[in-house]
Amino acid sequence: MSFANGKGVLIQDICNDSGVDAQLVHNADARVTIADADKLVASASRLTGEPSMPVKVGYRLGTRSCNLLQHLMMVSPDLASATRQQQKFHRLFTDEQPPVLSIDHDGQRATMEYFFESSGCVEGSQQRILISMTGHLHWLRMKCGKHFTPLLMELTINEPTMGQQSLETSLGCAVRFNAARNAIVFDERNLYVESVFYNQHLLALMEKQCAVLAQQLSSQEHYVANALRHAMQNGQLDYRANIEHAAEFIGVSTRTLNRYLKSEGTNFKTLLSEERIALASRLLRESECCVEDIAHDVGYSSRRAFDRAFTQAVGMSPAAVRRQAMT
Repeated sequence: MSFANGKGVLIQDICNDSGVDAQLVHNADARVTIADADKLVASASRLTGEPSMPVKVGYRLGTRSCNLLQHLMMVSPDLASATRQQQKFHRLFTDEQPPVLSIDHDGQRATMEYFFESSGCVEGSQQRILISMTGHLHWLRMKCGKHFTPLLMELTINEPTMGQQSLETSLGCAVRFNAARNAIVFDERNLYVESVFYNQHLLALMEKQCAVLAQQLSSQEHYVANALRHAMQNGQLDYRANIEHAAEFIGVSTRTLNRYLKSEGTNFKTLLSEERIALASRLLRESECCVEDIAHDVGYSSRRAFDRAFTQAVGMSPAAVRRQAMT
């Protein structure tokens, strides 16, 4: 966004073009969903008309620490330890999976593989991947020093508008498009070169700060299941909703929603069933609606399916609960 703004494009215009609320962008504590991020990236690229935007933005990301986790990784002793910190506190940076480091059998080449979720905005997803990978490459070079020479960058995306040759010149390494993975391959020895930014005292301080932030973020996740429950109870989310509807309501991907709910000890199917049964129990006791109508109101396709689910959960049939309430 700052890159586009520097090119004379207003952030408000980018938000208007992408359909993303500008207040979300200006809120430093907000976590922007992947779908909204892709829309913003696509709009910024379109409005600036800058083919090399992903590379230039990636360079900024890779050479300027703007996140506490980036600071922690930078003051770590070497790249190997920085990678462990990244995997430990990755949630502070993104809801996507952390990168995976592997070393080939002969122990000479290391590979950092990255995982990106895609959204409905294909253009934005591809640009975001290129921005992220470019940023990671420049960060590796800054962390390991000028001697760091990547052997290869593999990208799952199509060749960008700026062209392969121009990209390879900017990055200083060979680039392979339409690959099976997003990865950076480099000499394994770079993992253990002591960083010039290593600072033991800052490392201890930032690790504590990251742990506190991670705990705060984790505690926020415990509100996800309750948010869905309240949405159903208040009519914001239908009792016939599927996980895609629930994820859209929360503002995350289905994969991320599943991960949130798993961390809270539940899943969407269980949560939905519990809310259906809770509402049905109340309606059976407090309303005069027939059992068939109640089954429909709480999202079951048939009276038989409702009877089976209700009896299994409560230990009594809906009819038995209704008779009990009438006595």
